[in-house]
Amino acid sequence: MEYEEIEFAHDSSNEGSSSSAPPLPARPTTQPPPSQLVPPPNLPPRPKSTTALKKSIPLSNEHQAALAKLRRNVIGQRAISSCQTKNIHVWCLTWNVNGKNVPGDEDTDLTAWLRTKQQESNCTLPEIIAIGAQEMVDLSVVNVATDAWKAAKRADSWREMLEFSLSQVFAMATYEVIAQRHLVGVFLCIFKLISCECSEVASCVAGCGVMGMLGNKGGVSVRMRFEDTTICFVCAHMAAHRENVAGRNADFRAILAKTAFEPSSSSSGSSNTVMYNDSTFHPSLNNALFLGSTWRDEDLDDDADLELETFSNIDDDDAVATNETTWRILDHDIVFWLGDLNYRIHESVDAVDCFEMAESLDLGFLIERDQLNLERSAGRVFRDFHEGAVNFPVTYKYQPGTLNELTKKNFKRPPAWCDRVLWRTLANDVRLIEYTSASTLLQSDHKPVRAVFQVQVRNIDWPSRDRALRHVTLE
Repeated sequence: MEYEEIEFAHDSSNEGSSSSAPPLPARPTTQPPPSQLVPPPNLPPRPKSTTALKKSIPLSNEHQAALAKLRRNVIGQRAISSCQTKNIHVWCLTWNVNGKNVPGDEDTDLTAWLRTKQQESNCTLPEIIAIGAQEMVDLSVVNVATDAWKAAKRADSWREMLEFSLSQVFAMATYEVIAQRHLVGVFLCIFKLISCECSEVASCVAGCGVMGMLGNKGGVSVRMRFEDTTICFVCAHMAAHRENVAGRNADFRAILAKTAFEPSSSSSGSSNTVMYNDSTFHPSLNNALFLGSTWRDEDLDDDADLELETFSNIDDDDAVATNETTWRILDHDIVFWLGDLNYRIHESVDAVDCFEMAESLDLGFLIERDQLNLERSAGRVFRDFHEGAVNFPVTYKYQPGTLNELTKKNFKRPPAWCDRVLWRTLANDVRLIEYTSASTLLQSDHKPVRAVFQVQVRNIDWPSRDRALRHVTLE
């Protein structure tokens, strides 16, 4: 081993000093013989940098997803904590009216459906009321294929009746219709307390009935922004018959895939009303807080030629926006899904037993075998949606005009909870207050259902949000 000679500067100021440093040991002038050299251990080459080491171990998809989720959670905790929040009340009501005309005062008092237990104990007013109906007109071939005029007229009549009923229930408050839309017999009307503000209202329809497109089955959706929280309401009527669970699941995915909101895209008319429809959709609360990342993973293939069978293979998380201006249902911070979803009791339960248990109000056994609960538990439909405890009697199939007499003419249609309300939210900002049915409304073979929610809406503090994003990025 050779050494390079280094000359040291001579410091004359230390000459003659009694504390001079000891002389350095003599350096070797020759290299040891090869026989005395110790070979280095057989070690792998050292990486040039830490970056190179990281690149040499690619992260799995699961690890990348976990890191992304952790990052979103950290950003969310810091950004959401700086948001200004307030609680509002949202009511969701649904009723399959069995093709019957609008009830008059002498026929049915709708206030039994519109008046809640909470309202009897305090004077809390709902800021938003979403009312959906199914089979608003008879689902005959003529009505489904050609007679749009009859459905439009019936939709206007229902809106007028609802406006009158709300004025009776809330005599000291004023509500206005911000959106009304129908698809043959599926009807959705959104009311807003006139003192509240909302924006970016839009509506859309998605037919998935005959041939996968006609409106005897399908969904009507309305979206809006309340403060900086985006909310979407879906009213659906899905495939019938006890054995057709796959058809109902496919309808759910078809509605997700076909529903697309665009600014100023909703047409207006006497039976199709949209107010506060802006020319631009701003980011959802979720997108604004989480750097544009969202709570769904992949984009839906925007194929105009998709057949109905295709939707049985579409994942819930695939029904997402494909560009910045188009919004789909799951892009919203909060989604409420209501309607006649048509899920029945599992076929393993004999129809006679279904009738006996429903009449005796022995509901625990039946709800455990409810098809919607079973399909949700298996992850095949309504993933990440929530539903309150179903503690009310079955909502189908009753003899019209009776309080609780079940129809036994056709044992192929045993009683079930066809009419439901579910919700989906990223944050823990929705609390169910009441979930029940209104058994005193008699005109249909279905009983109406009502769900009352307390919803926390947020107003983003943008400077605090920006600071939170910068801090997480630096970390």
